[in-house]
Amino acid sequence: ACTACIDACDEVMTKVDKPTGLIRYDSVQGMQQKKKRSGWSARSYVYLVLLLGVFSGLGFTVFNRQSLNVSVIRPPDAPFRMLQDGEVLNHFRVHLANTGFSDARLGLSIEPEGYTIVTQSNPIDLAGGGKKKTDIFIRFPASVLVDGKKSVQLVVTPVESKGDVNEVRQRIELLGPVQ
Repeated sequence: ACTACIDACDEVMTKVDKPTGLIRYDSVQGMQQKKKRSGWSARSYVYLVLLLGVFSGLGFTVFNRQSLNVSVIRPPDAPFRMLQDGEVLNHFRVHLANTGFSDARLGLSIEPEGYTIVTQSNPIDLAGGGKKKTDIFIRFPASVLVDGKKSVQLVVTPVESKGDVNEVRQRIELLGPVQ
């Protein structure tokens, strides 16, 4: 409703020196007690608290987000290859997403030491707001495997960054022959 009739009635009542509010939105209880509502009911306060909670959560999420997202998947080819020198080669596809605004140069390494990463480029240049996929091969001796598996961490470290790109550690499972 546009409430134009309420405004017109109040204007006429003022001109004839009578009390305003003859036409209004009110309850029967409000009409009998002749009280004006403040506009802030319990429901209004509940909605205000909920709204503040939602905006606080949104602000916390936006300001505390990671500036670098890393996901590592194993491509659908063979899970490992045995090399002629007795070492094992595992293939992974690394998806990098820089959610920050500044460019970054990222280095890839494996912890613990003793594993070799074979890739097209290391370090990897990643533009601010950019995404990149790269294939990596991890070469290691078969003697480190326990029941054909070994858990290691892929560490993505900012080598050069003009912003606040964080270091990311991703656990990966290396596979090989069961000995």
